[in-house]
Amino acid sequence: MKVLIVDDHALFRVGLEMLLSQLVSPLQVSQAANAHQALGMIAAGNAFDLVILDWNMPKMSGMDALLAVREALPKGRVVVLSGEQSPTMIRLCIDNGAAGFIPKDSSTGQLTAALNTIANGGIFLPPMVQFSMNGNSDTMQVNASPMTSIAECFPDLTSRQCDVLTLMARGLPNKVIARELSLSEDTVKQHLSAVYQLLGVHNRTEAVYALSQRSLRIA
Repeated sequence: MKVLIVDDHALFRVGLEMLLSQLVSPLQVSQAANAHQALGMIAAGNAFDLVILDWNMPKMSGMDALLAVREALPKGRVVVLSGEQSPTMIRLCIDNGAAGFIPKDSSTGQLTAALNTIANGGIFLPPMVQFSMNGNSDTMQVNASPMTSIAECFPDLTSRQCDVLTLMARGLPNKVIARELSLSEDTVKQHLSAVYQLLGVHNRTEAVYALSQRSLRIA
């Protein structure tokens, strides 16, 4: 797995790399001190599988950085890391292509659990978001059970619907999903509408929250 850690604090980057090295093998980790440097590395041809992106860095806002990295790396996953963690802000990240969110003030154990979920292709969202969505006070989720594919978890979905849902969960916008699957955007929207109905949700953000509560592998 090729991972890019983008954070303006060098010690934090090193700490994340050490944690990841305990969870993933083989692993190739690169580091960037800001979004501009990260975009330059991507432009140079580095096809990262995962970008862990700090939300609050100098020179570029978190949203601008997320959108720019998402646009530059359409096939990779982008996970936001931040000390700011209001449910509204986290929803905004998911709405704009983040494939997960890790609170920066997590304990080492919590951070390890979150990274383990993401490194194994799952979606991690913090408990306060789950609380705001489903009305219960779930603890920090850890995927203790074996991870399954979307197709295994939702046997009523067609193969194409599974493909569309997987790409959506990775943060790809409809136009990129359409291009990847050689479909029209209207067809992608129709598939997503059917998926939302099955999941009992109304939009892609709620769908990502629903997926995050299961031990699902999306990458």
